[in-house]
Amino acid sequence: MSDMPQSGNVNDDLQVDANDRKARHQAGRDRRSHANANDRIPPDILAQIPSWKPTIWTFLVPAVLAVTAAIGGYLLGGVQAISSDVCLSDAIYQVNGRAPSYVDYPQYDGPQLTGRKAATYYAKAVAASWQPVQDALPTFAGNDLAAIHEQAGTVAKALHRTYAMLLERTWPDSVTDALDDVVKQYGNLEQSARYTASSIDVTDAHTLLSDLISFSNHTDAALRDDLGLPAGEPFTPPYDIVAVTDQGIYDAAANGDDRTINDGQHIVDVTVRSRIPGTVTSISLELAVHSAIGRNVGTANGGVDSIMLAQGQSVVVPVPIDPDLATSGASLSLRTLWTHSGRSSVTISLDGADGSDAAGDDSDTTDGAGTSAGDPLGRPGALADFRLR
Repeated sequence: MSDMPQSGNVNDDLQVDANDRKARHQAGRDRRSHANANDRIPPDILAQIPSWKPTIWTFLVPAVLAVTAAIGGYLLGGVQAISSDVCLSDAIYQVNGRAPSYVDYPQYDGPQLTGRKAATYYAKAVAASWQPVQDALPTFAGNDLAAIHEQAGTVAKALHRTYAMLLERTWPDSVTDALDDVVKQYGNLEQSARYTASSIDVTDAHTLLSDLISFSNHTDAALRDDLGLPAGEPFTPPYDIVAVTDQGIYDAAANGDDRTINDGQHIVDVTVRSRIPGTVTSISLELAVHSAIGRNVGTANGGVDSIMLAQGQSVVVPVPIDPDLATSGASLSLRTLWTHSGRSSVTISLDGADGSDAAGDDSDTTDGAGTSAGDPLGRPGALADFRLR
């Protein structure tokens, strides 16, 4: 009797079997119902229903959307989510690629140049790039990346012409030391222009602008002296000094205004015309003050804000000068000009590289700060002949 199964267990097994059979019957009815539903669709309608097949767009569209989202997040600051150590300048560097590298020490090869032929050939090599570079400078001061890229590519090719021409001759030993420096700088500026031609940061163009102006102003002075050539024509910044007016000592009470900050200062109005594409919103000037005998006695600063200065338009910038410096017969030269537009600022420095007098005399014309009374680049336009009353 003990070997007989209990009645409760048998009932449970029977109930499980019944449930399984019921489930299988229901599944069979569902399959038949689905088949019958398809059978009810006319054959000609079924033939017109296209079967789905994967295409290249099935995989390409999600991939493009993912990449676009990643780049957008990267440029808008999403890069911070990738790593807290990555900053915006690093992100721009990664997009731009490698920074421009310095060129190797120059190696000259070609016909031997002596005396007058060396001077003539050097002048010809420099002229091969001068005009394209000069034409591009206003664009480099702006914010139009497409225009900057185009002009930077043109400048790179022009600088390469001069660089290659200088390497294709053998030069007199007496000039090679000065020539080496000039040639290397041409090569380095070419590399900077090529980098700027693909950079996404407009400040690279602004830096190139300043480097080109500084280079053309002073770098080859020693070489030209060795070759017996006159001073070169520097690249001119993208603005004009069209007028300079001596307003004398400012009297706030007599003028009935509250600009007491300038009360007692000697005011000079400098009219600046912009050649920079786009709209300039502020301009600041730093002027060097030279005594009647050409000695640098100090500096003066002035500026205007909240302006809308379009290319070709002019603005008057009042520059207050300490009356102790503003002696009769004193002259002014431009040291630095700052411009600001909606997205960036441009600084153009016209200081001499070594503080030497470009006019070539031995008088004490500089305080060693790099501004020379005889430097023609520092006296653009109306500043050239201006003297205080």
